[in-house]
Amino acid sequence: MKADGLASVAVLLLSFILNLYALSQYERFHPDEAFYMTFARNAAVNGDGWLQGALDKPPLTIYFNAAALISFAIDTDPNGVLYLDAHKGEFAARITGVLVGVVCVAVLMRLAYGLYGVPRHAIMTGLWLALSPYMLAFSPTAFTDMPMMLCSLLALLFAWHKRPMWSGITFMLAVAAKPQAIFFVPLILMFQHFGSKRITFHRDTACRVPTNKHFLHNLNMSLAFFSLCRWLFTALLGGGLLWLWDTLRPETSVFVLGAINNSHATLFSELSDIPARWAVFWQAAQWLIGNAITTSIILIGILLGLISQKNQVKILIGVWLVGYVGLHLVTTLNLYDRYWLLLLPGLILLVPSTKIVGSNSKRLIFRRVEVEACLDPTTSYFSRKLNMSQIVRTKANYRLLAFGKMLLMLALFYAAIMTPLPIGSDRGRYTGIDELADYLNTKPVATVIYDRWLGWQLGYYLGQWTNKRRVHFPTPQALVQGALALSETGTRYLVAPTWENVEEWLAGLRAAHFEVFLETHIAQFAVYAITPPSSISQSPMREK
Repeated sequence: MKADGLASVAVLLLSFILNLYALSQYERFHPDEAFYMTFARNAAVNGDGWLQGALDKPPLTIYFNAAALISFAIDTDPNGVLYLDAHKGEFAARITGVLVGVVCVAVLMRLAYGLYGVPRHAIMTGLWLALSPYMLAFSPTAFTDMPMMLCSLLALLFAWHKRPMWSGITFMLAVAAKPQAIFFVPLILMFQHFGSKRITFHRDTACRVPTNKHFLHNLNMSLAFFSLCRWLFTALLGGGLLWLWDTLRPETSVFVLGAINNSHATLFSELSDIPARWAVFWQAAQWLIGNAITTSIILIGILLGLISQKNQVKILIGVWLVGYVGLHLVTTLNLYDRYWLLLLPGLILLVPSTKIVGSNSKRLIFRRVEVEACLDPTTSYFSRKLNMSQIVRTKANYRLLAFGKMLLMLALFYAAIMTPLPIGSDRGRYTGIDELADYLNTKPVATVIYDRWLGWQLGYYLGQWTNKRRVHFPTPQALVQGALALSETGTRYLVAPTWENVEEWLAGLRAAHFEVFLETHIAQFAVYAITPPSSISQSPMREK
């Protein structure tokens, strides 16, 4: 037992080290990370507890990040004014994500132990999750997904151990982090029904309770219904508190804005679109357990294991996984890479059931009766030789299986550590945006900056107390009209990433007699200086 405890600690330590390594590979914030962190900064620096603005997500993760900023990143200038260094803010938000990811590994190990009752399976489950490229891609981020995942795993764990009130509380905390947690409801209810601590009686029980199966079935069903009522009561109470916060907040409902921002013209996708949606899904989901090869092998092994074992709980987990993917294929729900993070706990829990990982390794272990038969002097030479040959073959098969598992682990480790993945946070796309913000902050007070593409990222890196005026125009025509309507004669600036085509925007300004030229390139961003027509006509060169 002590060895199992040391192995569990080693898995958690490995998870922490790998997450720290992943954190060192990240650079600037993803647009959504900058969006959430802007609201967290407003709460931490300005005391905006109501998170005013066009927020379309529940508040738990943002409050969590605000607390991290207060603890690790907020500084005070000589005048007593609070301010946030952008890079300290990155570290504060992401280091908390690292800690959440490690706790997720611990919770899933405990859940796997409750499901299988075998310490080895629990440790292997934690190891597979710790090595998952998906986990390492999203743990060191400021997205809302990891707090939602942790609270959902806690809800599953409490449900399995018949703690319906705690399960309901943690489930609503998951919803308060991200509403997508409602997809876990079928799993939570299933775990609550099939979980541990079911009532059984023996004939030698002192209270002489009848032991017929009909009585025990009715008693267990009554207790299950009572637990369900307790879970619903707690979940509805938490939902009521979240609705009250949303109602009292002096802004448009976060749920209304979320529905608007994620709405589509139709609910169901066309049949012809399903193959394309599957391609989008698989392009990201292949990294769930290693790479495309290892994930495919594990999926095949899970399928074979479910068919051979016919365990009801595991089959229902598999049905839930298939249903979640199928729902996103046949409907027009968004196919963001982080949406597949919800598949990871279910897949990892089924890994010990695979033929490949070896949940049926009892067949490969040397049976004591065979050994005793070989050593029994009364046994014929032929029988002893036959039994010994069986043991030799068993040892060879066991070593082959161990070698195969080692290869899978190495492939998973390589995919998790060495391969740059197309999922997760920025991964270098916005490298240099902090330098761009520093450059723009050197311009005169109230300088106008036309920003069509960089939005929340540039706003975050310009800082909380920037004195520049950022203006957003969605189209070139709107930009020209807005620029002509502004009577100021000072130089303005248009910023754009180099991967965007800005010729139509520049041509429209030149057609309106603005003077436009490229002032500088900073990393992957271009800064264009724009001089209004009135300034051009009043310059000495123009008067000549």
